[in-house]
Amino acid sequence: MTNTPHLIALQQPSEAELQAAIATLQSGREMSGEEVLEATLPVIGEACALYETGTSREDVVAALVARGVEAGSAQVMTDKAVEIVESNRQRGPHLAAQRRTANLQFIAVVLFMGGLLAVSLYQVIRALTT
Repeated sequence: MTNTPHLIALQQPSEAELQAAIATLQSGREMSGEEVLEATLPVIGEACALYETGTSREDVVAALVARGVEAGSAQVMTDKAVEIVESNRQRGPHLAAQRRTANLQFIAVVLFMGGLLAVSLYQVIRALTT
C-alpha cells in the first residue's frame, strides 16, 4: 500500500454519464475496486453538484435514490460528497469557481470503497436471509 496522494477530479456528469454509472452499479455483476470507483465517481460528482447548490444532505440522498442508486450506497456517496464540498469551502472561496477537485489520500479511497463494499455485502446477506 502507498501513501501517495491521488488527485481525483470530480465534476457534474452529463446525464448519459450519470445513467451509465448508475446502470453499472445496478448490474449486480462482480466488479474490481477500480471498476466500482469508476462507477461511483460520476454519482459522487452529481452529489457534489447538488450539495454545492444548497440541496440538503437528505435531499441529495433522495435525489440519488430517485435515480436508481440503492439507499445505503446513496448515503455513503452523499457523505463523501459533503466531505469534499466542505473541504473545498474551507480552503477558500476561489475554489468554488474551479472544478470540484479533492486531494484524497489513497487510504481515504480504500476506506470509502470498503464502505461501499460493506453496504453491498449487507444487501447480499439481507437478500439471502429473506
